Amino acid sequence: MIIDKIKLSLAIEKLVNDNGYDLINKDRGPNPPGKLCLAVQPQKGDERPLLYIVVSWSSRLSVTFDEAKTHKSCGNLEQLLNEIKDWLLNRKKNSDNSK
Repeated sequence: MIIDKIKLSLAIEKLVNDNGYDLINKDRGPNPPGKLCLAVQPQKGDERPLLYIVVSWSSRLSVTFDEAKTHKSCGNLEQLLNEIKDWLLNRKKNSDNSK
């Protein structure tokens, strides 16, 4: 699978922004080939630490959320974006329930 890192980053940034979050650090440091590390700003009032999304690819995409310590394999970009969206929405829902 050939992935354009810039297109991937922009697609994730748009999804994150559309769900009320901001990317504050588009890179946690030097990325090895085939890996993209993104930092997501928690929403206002959210006391939890920064959220990190790590996307890697070779023959297929996968995503890891540092906070949840979970790893999901994805068949394509749409599935990857759906995994990220589900994670953001569940985080938002869980945050709302804790108030």
